[in-house]
Amino acid sequence: MDDPMKLSGAEDVPRMEAPDPTSFLAMHIMTGAAKNASATLDSLSGWMLAGFGAVLGLTISQLQGLSSILPPSTVRWAGIIYVTSVIPAFVAKVIAAAVAASAAGATDGMAIGEKIGAWGPVDTERLHREISGGTRWPLTWVNHKSMVLAREGDTSGLGRIARDRATMQMRLVLLQTLLTAIAGLVLILGLKSS
Repeated sequence: MDDPMKLSGAEDVPRMEAPDPTSFLAMHIMTGAAKNASATLDSLSGWMLAGFGAVLGLTISQLQGLSSILPPSTVRWAGIIYVTSVIPAFVAKVIAAAVAASAAGATDGMAIGEKIGAWGPVDTERLHREISGGTRWPLTWVNHKSMVLAREGDTSGLGRIARDRATMQMRLVLLQTLLTAIAGLVLILGLKSS
């Protein structure tokens, strides 16, 4: 059988350089850490939403009986603050999905890359076009940034992107936590003493 690389003219395509081992290790450490931190934050965010949502739901369902000790306006303000906490929680969940996808893509891409490396050179420009063609907003910017770093040979930069996303997610979950705590305080401080 003929060599598929000779038939396609791929021998003229510049070969993708092997990454520096130190940068490669740094990328995998940062990506793995970001993936684990992101998953933990995503779980915390979900439980917080569900937990306070249940408290608020039960409070609203018993509002008539509680009205002597808890004014409806207090419950309304707590509800407004809680619903506001859903916004950073939603964005944090989108980021968690992006971190998980990029970590899986890095792992899968490396395993597949090792297999196809024996076939011959990889056209990095075409690879970028192929991946970009299948990526939609809001991940297009992230994909572009990743491909630019890969072209420049900045392997550890890919790990820094994952780390930065997880850090952004952490800040959003902290904001969600703060808003949820304030909503809880509104309920507690709104209680009338007998």
